[in-house]
Amino acid sequence: MKQRLIVLMFVIIALVFSACEKNSTENDSFVPVKDLVVSDDFDWNTARRINVNLEAFTQSDEPISGMYFRIF
Repeated sequence: MKQRLIVLMFVIIALVFSACEKNSTENDSFVPVKDLVVSDDFDWNTARRINVNLEAFTQSDEPISGMYFRIF
């Protein structure tokens, strides 16, 4: 029992250290904001209005009026 616990701990420690390797294929290049080149047609908006029609029904397929929905 004690030997199994030691082997299990060794395997866990080996997995933890092998998982901490940095991926060398990532692009680590940093470009300061002032050096960014942005297209003239980019509008910088982070939100937009859209129309959404929602309907709520009971289990017997009857419409529910006055239902409150929140969309994020």
